[in-house]
Amino acid sequence: MVNPDVAMKIEKSSSKFDVLIGEFDGSLALIHGNPKNAKIHVSDGELNCDGTSTTGRFSTDMRTNKVTHLFKFICDDGRTGKLPITVKVRSDSNAHGIGVGRMSDGSKIKVLIGDMSATIGW
Repeated sequence: MVNPDVAMKIEKSSSKFDVLIGEFDGSLALIHGNPKNAKIHVSDGELNCDGTSTTGRFSTDMRTNKVTHLFKFICDDGRTGKLPITVKVRSDSNAHGIGVGRMSDGSKIKVLIGDMSATIGW
């Protein structure tokens, strides 16, 4: 399975925000490793943020695997944050996920995981 794409919006206000892209690196199936640990790296070419989770909880109904994480983010501008996120993968191996959290400066974090071929309009 290829690491799914990630888009992250850090929104201080409706007119002041950063949009970063990157990838999710973590197991979404028991046969691919331990779903407990995962990482997210995103960047806009200037701002870089890394998220780490060691809290992944795996569940499946045999058609869809689901992993729920609490990511702790550190950005190279000094901001930190927390973000709960749920990632699902079906038998077609396409991962989809969403999460909303907060940064240390009060900014809202919004994260989407999966195919980023559409516009980022959230």
